[in-house]
Amino acid sequence: MTCGKSSETKITVVGTIKTGDYKSEYFPRSLKSVTPIAHLLSWRLNIAGGDREKSRNLVMKQWDDVLITTDNNKTCTYDLVSAQLESLPDDALVYPWIEDVWFVCPHIDLFLYVLDKFIQSRAEAMPVSHLISVWEEQHLRTPITSDRFYSESLIDLSGQEQVWKVFPKAYWIISIPSIFKAGLFREVLEYRKECLSQSYTPHGLELPSDVAREFLIDRSFIRLVPHFHVFREVIGLREPPRRCISWREACDAVDLRDTGARLGGSPEKRC
Repeated sequence: MTCGKSSETKITVVGTIKTGDYKSEYFPRSLKSVTPIAHLLSWRLNIAGGDREKSRNLVMKQWDDVLITTDNNKTCTYDLVSAQLESLPDDALVYPWIEDVWFVCPHIDLFLYVLDKFIQSRAEAMPVSHLISVWEEQHLRTPITSDRFYSESLIDLSGQEQVWKVFPKAYWIISIPSIFKAGLFREVLEYRKECLSQSYTPHGLELPSDVAREFLIDRSFIRLVPHFHVFREVIGLREPPRRCISWREACDAVDLRDTGARLGGSPEKRC
């Protein structure tokens, strides 16, 4: 397994999130989870909410390439994200940040390998969380290329219609926790402009099935899917929905990967 361009290419973190209230601990712990790939990240993020200045300072303390705004629900998501993308070329990599989606990939080399494949391929989207539902439908798609660690397939209207026949409730065609090539992400942003012009959260930076049909009439795209968990949605329940993992499981995954041992104690104190 070799890693080439991925070790030199930055992933620009974009979007708008809200910190504080019951989610006050999610953002700092999501930052901790990306420690192994911290050198790959640059930041163009808006942080709203009661902890916005504290959260901004956390990012600025750990990274140099940072442009964090703290617009507190005064500017809509469409305008914020459009500005964040302004100077990026179409082949730049962007990742919309969600504070309760943590990097749990077991080894950085796995991630660098699929990231390198993504950079070099014609794929424009790589989902990195909520992968169980993506894997369920993969057998209905014809792979363009694949190996043990990833597969690529064409997402077009005819193929998606077949998926909907088998999984009529299949919802996300493009989900928020994905790494995108900036060109496709801009198109999604423009396509969802009406929704995002009334939004102050990340929700809308995706293609749910109820609006995806019209998008796929206009254009198809190639999607690269990792065969292992990269990020996972974290929830504070002992028995979370299957797309998620519990707080304790997430803390254990990060601890075991980064230190080689569970650190002990309650997740609230150690993670």
